[in-house]
Amino acid sequence: MHVLKTRSTALCLASALSLLFLSLPILSVPGIALAGPANMSLHEYFVYRDKVQDLGGAKLELGKWDYHDENGHWIPVPRLLRGKISGPGVVVSAPFNGFNPDPGWTRIVVHGTYNSLEVRGAEDDGSLRGKPGPFDAFVEMKDGSIPQNLANAQYLSYRINLGPGDQVQGIDLVMTREIRDRHPRLLVDDLDSVRQRCMGALSHQCEMNSAFANSNHLTDPLSNYDDSKLARVAKVMAFEYMMKGTKVHADRVRAILLELASRSRQHWKDLHDSIQDLGLGWIGLSWMLALDWTWPALEETPGDLQKIVDGTVVFVDYLLEMYKHTDFNNHFYLGRSPVILAGLVLFGEGYRDDKAGEYLDKGLDFLFNHEHPALNSVAGGDGGWHESLGYFDGEMGYPVFVDMDGLRTASGLDFFQDSSFFRTLPYWYLSSTVPWDKTLVHWADQGKDRWSKALDGSESEGKNTRDYMTGVVKNLRRLHYPEAELGQYLLDDMIGTYYDSSGYAESYYKVAHMNDVLFYEPGAPARPLEDKPSSRLFEHLGEIIMRQGNSRSAPMAMFACADFRGGHQQSDNGHFSIWYKGYLAVDSGYYDHWGSDHHMNYARRTIAHNTLTITMPGETFTNTSYNDGGQNFTCDTSYYNLPMENTDCDACDMTLTTNQDPYFDFIHADLTKSYSSDKVDLVTREFVWIRPDSFVVFDRVESTDADYKKRFLLHGQGQFNKSGDTYYVDDGQGRLFVETLLPKAPEVVQIGGAGHEWEVDSVNYPPSRGQEFAGTHRLEISPPAPSRFDLFLHVMQVSDQSASSMEPSTSMEAGNAVAALAGDWLVWFAKKDRLSSLEYEIEWHKAQHVIVGDMEPLGVYVVETGKARQVKRADQNGVLYFLDKENGKHVVRIGPAGGEVEIPETREADAWLEQEKEENADALNSEQSADADAAKIPDTGGNTEEPAAISGLNGSCGCASFGSHGNGSGMFSLPWLLFLLSLVAGKNRLLGRTAPKHGAKRGRR
Repeated sequence: MHVLKTRSTALCLASALSLLFLSLPILSVPGIALAGPANMSLHEYFVYRDKVQDLGGAKLELGKWDYHDENGHWIPVPRLLRGKISGPGVVVSAPFNGFNPDPGWTRIVVHGTYNSLEVRGAEDDGSLRGKPGPFDAFVEMKDGSIPQNLANAQYLSYRINLGPGDQVQGIDLVMTREIRDRHPRLLVDDLDSVRQRCMGALSHQCEMNSAFANSNHLTDPLSNYDDSKLARVAKVMAFEYMMKGTKVHADRVRAILLELASRSRQHWKDLHDSIQDLGLGWIGLSWMLALDWTWPALEETPGDLQKIVDGTVVFVDYLLEMYKHTDFNNHFYLGRSPVILAGLVLFGEGYRDDKAGEYLDKGLDFLFNHEHPALNSVAGGDGGWHESLGYFDGEMGYPVFVDMDGLRTASGLDFFQDSSFFRTLPYWYLSSTVPWDKTLVHWADQGKDRWSKALDGSESEGKNTRDYMTGVVKNLRRLHYPEAELGQYLLDDMIGTYYDSSGYAESYYKVAHMNDVLFYEPGAPARPLEDKPSSRLFEHLGEIIMRQGNSRSAPMAMFACADFRGGHQQSDNGHFSIWYKGYLAVDSGYYDHWGSDHHMNYARRTIAHNTLTITMPGETFTNTSYNDGGQNFTCDTSYYNLPMENTDCDACDMTLTTNQDPYFDFIHADLTKSYSSDKVDLVTREFVWIRPDSFVVFDRVESTDADYKKRFLLHGQGQFNKSGDTYYVDDGQGRLFVETLLPKAPEVVQIGGAGHEWEVDSVNYPPSRGQEFAGTHRLEISPPAPSRFDLFLHVMQVSDQSASSMEPSTSMEAGNAVAALAGDWLVWFAKKDRLSSLEYEIEWHKAQHVIVGDMEPLGVYVVETGKARQVKRADQNGVLYFLDKENGKHVVRIGPAGGEVEIPETREADAWLEQEKEENADALNSEQSADADAAKIPDTGGNTEEPAAISGLNGSCGCASFGSHGNGSGMFSLPWLLFLLSLVAGKNRLLGRTAPKHGAKRGRR
């Protein structure tokens, strides 16, 4: 029986949580009517600390999701334990974005007791969307009503004065907005304009969609399809109807949706057991789009439409019931993504308005208080997702985008303007693309996936990304973000447009070229990353990506040091990967599937990574019975919370120093909290890349027991071959050399080869797929005798396979310092704690680059090199660089500068640097190969320099045939000098940034 349909002119949002519908600006879309005004609330219930700017003495207790009742029993729908702020104190909120230039603020509702409430407003800062400019002065509010002059302020901030005993559990910032009345509501700004796109450059994509819609899928019995394929077919048929208005396709959608709507709750529960919430999420996405896009045709048979709506309610209710993942797990995003879409489709239609309001409430709560802040908190201002590129691609990118863009087109609510995650996503993708073979950085449960530009559809990699990246780029372009051009390059040059030889494209989750038709703009401005050396600390993500450029022969490295959020992260802090004409330092293992023997016992464990293990007998780890001596995250990630609020999840702190002239990277990482406190007191790693081809890795490990075996791990894609004191491994056309300087006379074990590639405790765990990418051998390097405190010092060098040896290297010691000497570079580290001064003797006959780590941050030092004297400042991470130009045997002294010493503001301002360029041009220049690839990193096997003697004040060592670092490398060739001079002239821009990213996460040392 048909329920009389009414068009609601106001949206009444009353839910169990009494919260959350966001600002909805009026759309100016030809031919589209708008519903009347609706009260919508940004509800703050204190779960993310970054929404409170200043507590002013008040106490903040964060809220969380809870999955159990008071007796510990699982409850079907989680309850939100709200956070609270307790007085006394003056609390100032962070800016609340109205997500519209004219939000229409009406009032603020405070849940709790307080003395006084004030509010202030701000507009967009004009330079970057999603950032507020200066705020007006606070204005006191007597009755909670927003002053008229602040009603259209894009941002609001409140200030609450709390007395003793006062407590506030939540804040509602209420707006009056509008919502689109007619369909289609989702993903379509203007239907006529979309239809016109099929008449031009996108005609082929439209033809492919039509080919699918008019194939056997139009007539085959529905019993031939499972639910996933039914929903997918319905979406394509609905798209064809929306584009052409053809009744036959609408009838097919009606039949499919009636079939899906006939399923019971028990059916969805049983199906969930086999395809999980991910599979149900994909069904729901297609279902809601199909329902929206064919709504006008479905209205012609109101009885059938009522059945479809009722069945939709059964399905969406089950999606809410099965919720059980945190904000930092990909299942949350896909499994719950259809909820808000259902609310948008059903709103105001008179069939199930009660449920529409509930779904909007819950869906907007998920988006505003969970998905949006979680994504931004991981990405920060730099980009990234901790579960890897692959898991954002496969399970999250499309549903998150559809939710945000569907909300925007249905209501005008624009989350994209405030999404640092989506804004930085193209940069993260391009930064994570390996120049050698266009694979993606293998990290976490990311396989060695490759961007594909195949025009015949023969390769699937990249299609998942294209399905939502087209829409992301459209929104970035709409907001005038420069990253839109990076995204367009990703679409055009990295992925490429798919023209399918089979007539149309079918994929399990998404079908054909619909999103190209909706979003893609052929010929839009596109640009790659700048083809020059760069370094980027993705600070919140816990990853550093270092690139030499974009050419196929450009080296690349990454370093991992992340807080633990769960999901598809691995126990890999301190891991590094290195690429040069091949994959040389390998993140071994392959994510074949969740819970496999290979995944649980090897791939996600520390043993599979280029980091450190400390084996304490009897230690146990989750999901494996083996003790690899690795990292053990003990924090609770089973509930919703911001990880930095749980100190057990604060697993790793990292800083990056990038020196541009000359270019080197210096990473300091404190890994101590990544390991059980029962077995370690200190674990740190310092990783130095001396561009373009040398790496120094220095580790300090202090165990609680001398007998706990320590191992430095290095994985390769082939066998490590021994040559004198060095080992080397090959892949592709590249070669990686490694030499252990400390400990002296180490114990070296190589594990690998057929039947031993992924071995733990003499048991091999091969992956069910991806064996060709998962590494085959590893070196385990250990001290020769038990000790509580050990130092590891390694020098590595990449080269072509024509090189028979690496440049000689040696270690030095002086007091509390230890150094690696590699070519023309001397890199000092503190054995423990920090260095206050340093003195050593050296004999050298050319200019020498000296890096001293572990100094006092921003400390000012007098550097005496023989007779020369310089005043230098360490950077904010305590890294000091200077050039030692003294010839012959001399003493170098570094000590704190007195207050009377004039301090240069920057190293570039020092006159001696300019003088050095002239006086030492011959010493710093090297031959440049005619071969462009070889010019980057040539054969470094030959040396012509005379032997040099080096001695520390507290120890000595000798070495022979010390050549100029990178002899023939072109590192200081004429182009390099011109580049350095351009930096001195003020052009020190790094990948579009005005300065290199230096940052410290809480700086624990």
